[in-house]
Amino acid sequence: MFLFNKFDIQKTITMKRIYLLSILLLSVVVYNAQINNITTAPSTSLSNGTTGLRAPNGTSSHTSLRACYFVPSTEIASTLNGTVSSFGFVYSNTVCSAVANGNFTVYLQNTSATSFTGGTSWSTNTVGMTQVFAGVFNLPTGSGPATVDFQFPSNFAYTGGGLNVAYEYEGTQFSAGPAIYTAFTSSPTNCGATNTSPTLPGANTLSLTTFRPLFRFGTPNSFTNEAAVLIVNAPGKVSQQTGLTHTISANVFNGSNITKNNINVDLNIVGSNAFTAAVNVPSLAAGASTTVLFPSYNPTVLGISQIAVSIANDQNNANNLVNFTQSVTCDVIATGPASFAPTSYSSGVGFNTGSGVIYSKFTTAANEVLTSAYIAISSGVSNVGRSVYAVVCNSTGIVQATSNTLVISNADLDQFFTFNFTPVNFTGGSLYYVGLAQMPGSPGYFPLGATPAPNASTLYVTQSLAGGALSPLNNNLGFFGIEPRFVSPCNGVGINEINNEGIANLILQPNPAKDKVIIRVNNVDKNMRLEIRNMLGQLVIEKQNIEEQNEINISGMKRGVYFVSLTKGKTRVTQKLIVE
Repeated sequence: MFLFNKFDIQKTITMKRIYLLSILLLSVVVYNAQINNITTAPSTSLSNGTTGLRAPNGTSSHTSLRACYFVPSTEIASTLNGTVSSFGFVYSNTVCSAVANGNFTVYLQNTSATSFTGGTSWSTNTVGMTQVFAGVFNLPTGSGPATVDFQFPSNFAYTGGGLNVAYEYEGTQFSAGPAIYTAFTSSPTNCGATNTSPTLPGANTLSLTTFRPLFRFGTPNSFTNEAAVLIVNAPGKVSQQTGLTHTISANVFNGSNITKNNINVDLNIVGSNAFTAAVNVPSLAAGASTTVLFPSYNPTVLGISQIAVSIANDQNNANNLVNFTQSVTCDVIATGPASFAPTSYSSGVGFNTGSGVIYSKFTTAANEVLTSAYIAISSGVSNVGRSVYAVVCNSTGIVQATSNTLVISNADLDQFFTFNFTPVNFTGGSLYYVGLAQMPGSPGYFPLGATPAPNASTLYVTQSLAGGALSPLNNNLGFFGIEPRFVSPCNGVGINEINNEGIANLILQPNPAKDKVIIRVNNVDKNMRLEIRNMLGQLVIEKQNIEEQNEINISGMKRGVYFVSLTKGKTRVTQKLIVE
């Protein structure tokens, strides 16, 4: 079963992520290889789709392909340094099922334009362009994801603006199964024009498109002292009830053109559970990466902590630090970074018009009893009126329980919702899956909330509604908002973390806020306590006498993200406040 986000090849299950266009256009990931620095535009981690039509897919139905595209300066100007030395693509989980190849030609052109100005004629669009590569394209086979780059015989002089890109492919050997490319699918206007055909020569008339494969642009690597922290791996929420000790790891990359020795990698945790550690990487070859494992970490204090993994300053300090937010709760666990309503899990993934279950993997240290799951509903208005429910299954794909069904309303968008189960026993050390089931419907919808992740391609699986085989979701579609909750209290102490439907309805207006914020509370109780804490878990404001409408002066608070918590006894509801 194929499972992708927004996708333009027939007879596949589709997934989609919804992002603000401004974020996508301003996001660039730079990985420094031994020969070239590679700029992926837009960012691989923020890609929002796949395509099997807009680049050579290796099948006989795509014997010929012609494509013309525009790449804005916002995606490349800060990293190409006046020279382009290679061009390539990013593949999703699907590559060719057999050997496939053909002749491939690439053209580039500098442009001052801010959008695609070409038309539907290949011959017209390519006038004035420079041929930068001509050779054989051997499409990758085996298992994905993968990348492919074409080194130019001579460098192309880049002037700092946008780039017009054109390429044509003429297949000579074919695969039955197509290659699928990671793509950018949310352009508000046409960003290019393409045509594919089962015959040669390629057609001159193209069709306009808003789909663009992710492009990899290389520039010569002059770095002799460059490393990067790519990913931090840690659970977003850990529970006093289910076990706290875990190992934090990080992926470190050598972007120099020479081997780097003695790379010191530092872990620094501040907030409710302070912790420091350091690991030395003795040697790392040019272009190589390694996973660093820090000593075991056992946070015991309820609250929020900021995890930071860093390396020393070098020739590119922009990629030397990665932060991750973690929360210690009484009875809730989560894979992705800690998030509170209104949730940052506002992007959407799903099966489009189809159906299925998307699961996250979970293991508890001891025997526990699952009672419910908090699951993020994305902000997409196409979700309204659609039915979803939560599912639990064991490691063999046998469904253990299903929850109440939610018919999504406008009030549920961009929020976590509680799905309740008949209690399910988790055996300590065993693998279980908790996820969201999507019913079929047209037009398509993408209900499960997601947030961008550097690499979440090993965390999730899918299954049909009927149960059975579990299929790994190897595409990186971000972290998914799936948070199981277990029987509490935690040995009689601690606070139960709940979403916004529990003790009271907590509303912040405006949000973001600047000088003051109005905090509205329904079902006010004299035993309630209001707290505002910063990202370090430090108490900034505390209010005991809660009213239905509370005006809080925040003019003295620094810009940033804060957490507003309303506590009654051992129950708490938390929302995120952004101060401008």
